[in-house]
Amino acid sequence: MIRFVNRDAEIGLIDDAFHALKNYKEELVRTPIVDFYGVNGIGKTAILQQAAKRCQDEGLRHILIDASQSTRQVAQDLLREAQHYRAEIAGDGQVANPQREAQVAMRELLKQGALVLLLDAVDASNQEQVRWIETLLRDVIEENKVFVALTSKRGLLFEHERSVSRKLSTVHVQPFNRRSCTLYLEQNASKLSVEARDSIFEWTQGYPLAMQVMMQSMLEQQLDPHKAEDQRPLLDKIMEQVVEQGVLAGVTQETEREESRSALALLSIPRRFNLMLMQELIERFEPEKLRRQSSLAYMGLPKKINQATNVLNWNVMRAGYAVEAPIRTIFLLKNRIEQPERYVAIQRFLALRNRQFAEEVSGSDRLRYLCEYLYHSAQTESAQALTEIIKETVQRIIQEPLSLFQQFFEEFRQDQNLRETLGEQTKLVYSLLYQHLAQEHRRSARTTSGAEHIQNLRDFFTYFLKDATITDVQAALAQQVAEILLEEPADQRAGFAGELLRDEKFAASLGENAALIKTLIEEYSSLEG
Repeated sequence: MIRFVNRDAEIGLIDDAFHALKNYKEELVRTPIVDFYGVNGIGKTAILQQAAKRCQDEGLRHILIDASQSTRQVAQDLLREAQHYRAEIAGDGQVANPQREAQVAMRELLKQGALVLLLDAVDASNQEQVRWIETLLRDVIEENKVFVALTSKRGLLFEHERSVSRKLSTVHVQPFNRRSCTLYLEQNASKLSVEARDSIFEWTQGYPLAMQVMMQSMLEQQLDPHKAEDQRPLLDKIMEQVVEQGVLAGVTQETEREESRSALALLSIPRRFNLMLMQELIERFEPEKLRRQSSLAYMGLPKKINQATNVLNWNVMRAGYAVEAPIRTIFLLKNRIEQPERYVAIQRFLALRNRQFAEEVSGSDRLRYLCEYLYHSAQTESAQALTEIIKETVQRIIQEPLSLFQQFFEEFRQDQNLRETLGEQTKLVYSLLYQHLAQEHRRSARTTSGAEHIQNLRDFFTYFLKDATITDVQAALAQQVAEILLEEPADQRAGFAGELLRDEKFAASLGENAALIKTLIEEYSSLEG
């Protein structure tokens, strides 16, 4: 079993609900129903187990049910667990209608006080079960005495009971970050070297199930991911448990398994794709296994793959189809190890196509294609070539309206995957972005006055000093201060430093550079005077 590590955000949400639940007469439970969803092996069950442990520690009545069974069996299990709190509640498995009796049991339990209901592994595609859960919750959720945590693979939608759906919150459970991964491996694989533990994160990107498989293989069979001869055996073990026994567990026909396997391997290379790009990839790189007879036939392929695997969905943030990140990580690894030349060829093709797509569209769509162009270029280009690509791409973004530039700036800051792929070149992207923002505020300062003028100059210095490519900060600041003072009215230069640095937060953000700016302004003001 994967030992529970971190999950601060998820447990924080549960703790907040528990605090409100224990004071339900005075305090509202703000998130009465939470669905923790994500791929198999991501740690959803561990979250519910931790929630159950917290219930025990805090004296909260709770029921934990494995919902990966028939609706009738789930209802019978709920009745059996309810008997622990109310002996008079039927639950011997002989009731004629356990679904209805479970609803009665829930109402009876809530008459006595607060209750936590934990339903693990709810099948979002099982409409009968989802509908029954809606009905179960409909009669009790308004009482503010119940907290419900569920887990699912795809995320639940309660579409029939508005009173239930409006109280549902969804949380996409993510892989461990590096810190949590390090903590997990320190607890479970202390015999491995630090270098070996780092390689586990690099291979799995914090996907708990893949981490566990890799860790055990390295400990028990002495496999080393740094040795070429050990990489295939390690990969095979990860693929067997993560993909064959997990993602493809519900696919019984071998031809369908092979099709799904091939589709995920190919479609994991792009971070996002539309139907046009999917068709081009298939017909260029996997025609024998995946080609369809017409463009219309390709439209049903993503749905077919997702019904079989539950890991290919429309990604709203990326505005395209995407393989779930933990599974995509494993297939990327498979591509790099087993077919490196093909992998590079596909990356180059994707870089070219995204650049072409960017020429054909405008607005937010262009920004997305340019981000993907950078991502795929970073996989194949030399450092020198990538530098030129980054400069050209950022220059194109700078030419967009300021609102779109700001959108790119914010999305780039949040796109950890792109920044990690760019590596050291991330500094160049930020440098170019900060330079542009600094100059925009400098230009705005020339056309404004008063408080707005000063704020623009503060923003100029803020972004100017964020540029990590500046090697001699004092010389660079001296030049900027001299140029700015020449544009200021002569009679206002003496008090300019005090006015600029009056904002304590701004001055604190500059650190030691605040004193340097003050000194430079005073020196140049004296010279000009």
